[in-house]
Amino acid sequence: MAGTTTPTMLHNGDFANQVKSSIDPGIEPSIVIARYRNQNQQGQFYVNGLFADSAYCPQNIDSTIFISAYQKCCFFNGDISEIMIYDRIISSQERIGLENYLFNKYKINKPGFVDSTFSIIPKNYELLPRDQNNQAVIKIAGFINKIPFDSVKCTIYKNNLPYLSSTKSLQFLNGKASIIFNPMIEAGLHEYKLEIHVLQQKKDSLIKIVDHIVCGDVFIITGQSNSIFGGTNLSNTYCRTFGKNYSFNKADTTWRIASAAGYGGGPDIGAWGMFMANHLIDSLQIPICIMNGGVGGTAIEQHQRNDITPYEPNSIYGSLNYRMLISGLSNYVKGIFWYQGESNSSKLYFENFRALYQDWLNDYPNIKKVYVIQIHHGCGAGDHNKVRDIQRKLPESFPLISLMSTMALPGHDGCHYNLDGYSSLGNRMYYLVARDFYGMSPSIEIDAPNIQKAYYTSKQFDEIAILFAPNTQGIKIQNDSIIGLYNISAKDYLYLDHLPKKIKSIRINKDTLFAKLTTPNLVKTISYLPEINYLDTALVYQGPYITNLNGVGALTFYDVPVDLELNTNIVYIQSNNQITTQPNPINGDQLGSLRFNSAVDLNDAQIYFYTLNGALCYQSTIISKNPSQYGIQVSSIIHEIPSGLLIYQISNSKGSYFGKMLVN
Repeated sequence: MAGTTTPTMLHNGDFANQVKSSIDPGIEPSIVIARYRNQNQQGQFYVNGLFADSAYCPQNIDSTIFISAYQKCCFFNGDISEIMIYDRIISSQERIGLENYLFNKYKINKPGFVDSTFSIIPKNYELLPRDQNNQAVIKIAGFINKIPFDSVKCTIYKNNLPYLSSTKSLQFLNGKASIIFNPMIEAGLHEYKLEIHVLQQKKDSLIKIVDHIVCGDVFIITGQSNSIFGGTNLSNTYCRTFGKNYSFNKADTTWRIASAAGYGGGPDIGAWGMFMANHLIDSLQIPICIMNGGVGGTAIEQHQRNDITPYEPNSIYGSLNYRMLISGLSNYVKGIFWYQGESNSSKLYFENFRALYQDWLNDYPNIKKVYVIQIHHGCGAGDHNKVRDIQRKLPESFPLISLMSTMALPGHDGCHYNLDGYSSLGNRMYYLVARDFYGMSPSIEIDAPNIQKAYYTSKQFDEIAILFAPNTQGIKIQNDSIIGLYNISAKDYLYLDHLPKKIKSIRINKDTLFAKLTTPNLVKTISYLPEINYLDTALVYQGPYITNLNGVGALTFYDVPVDLELNTNIVYIQSNNQITTQPNPINGDQLGSLRFNSAVDLNDAQIYFYTLNGALCYQSTIISKNPSQYGIQVSSIIHEIPSGLLIYQISNSKGSYFGKMLVN
């Protein structure tokens, strides 16, 4: 059988999901029974009357069954005496009767039967969550009935090489002896196999074998279609999942190599989830388990937990929660990814998310991050501009949340993405996870820019500044584009009081966008990308976008107030480096100052500190002046102002100066 003597079941060339017998009969005459149940796509082997393992195998789409061959090649080398084919699963009683008939007919000796039961033991392809020491315990517990053996041995193989071995005496009490082993394995790109043997002098009987065990980390992805849609044959033997996506069947509890070929169901984890997992596996050299609970076309209300029967797999939440419970992974989830909203309006969206978030914390108590992916404009119906803005502001209410934008992703068709789009999203999410959980420090900006404040820059009300954060490297605007007869510019999709084309030009200075108004005007709000299509067309908007310097799109925003607090006599001088904060950030244990690069008249000057929402948090007369060094000491007031990013204003009759300072 392709150079081996191990019975194997293979469908559709899916080598990642073969069923392999745990018993190798070698070259001795043997009876091999293969069973395949199409309903749950599970294959089983019995060798000489002994159960020899079962595993997932995809549905066979070939009209021809090859016996001991693969697509008319790799033929069996040996003799086959008899083949029986059934169009149904034969019962256990029928199987035993058939085996006895064949044992007698071909004079094959029956193997010695070892009656054993394991209450705790891993499954084939299981991922064991690693601990803080980069290890996991393989818990093995069971019992064995009275047999002519006196010891039991557990052997662990690492990448098919002997790794650990332990032998214990069998102590029988009332005809039974306990089997307990707790070998330790380490995380990494290693597959482990365990074998349990019973021994006596030269006698050795293999009673259990479990293969392809790995040790790594666990994440959950859930939401609607963009959380689960696939279409790629990309796979990785170190990317695992448990059970089937959105299955109501309590028997769907098989560990498998994850897939992203389908669009839900089976071992699917979604295309961008697969791309993200592959990046993590390749860069960190650890296996990853993705549990995906996403279901296409579903509203957030459908994802709520049934508090009466939370583990019944008859709902979206219950199906995922049941799989997490049975797999033993509930306490080991590191982070949850939420990509949903296209099937909702803003009504009660925040309240429903709050309930879902709290349920996650209760059922998966050790999560450290919840990643919310702001939906793309252009899919479904409803006031999605408001839904997107609710999502944008979720970190203000929930401390574990980090945001990611879908703006500027390639391949968006108005609702979903091609593989380029899902690949780009997977790449974006990989960088966040690698930084948040694995200490990687990317040289590029990986967070989506998020508006912090919009304010007028002058008394003439002819320019509005939009401050974005994070601001480590700055933002940029994609170039204008030509769509049909139209010149498309990002400035036309910044709406003032819901009206487009009210901005004459835009420019960027590091983390701030300045929008010059067509005519001076006092407006209340500014919004970004509230529409699905290009203005005056039926074409889905595909850019240009505001992005960070790495091309990650800014989060869309809706009805953000345009403030007036900082518009009086402001001379914005940070861009030409006339004033700096030393050090920056500053804390209460340091001597801090604001320093000018040239002499400035600060006679009778006042200093003001504002939060990013424009609230005045400190005001004082400048007492300590040192014109020779052009500096203002601020150490004495650090304990009187809040921590965080603050805007300061220095003003007197000669003018005002404006900048930002980070206080720890």
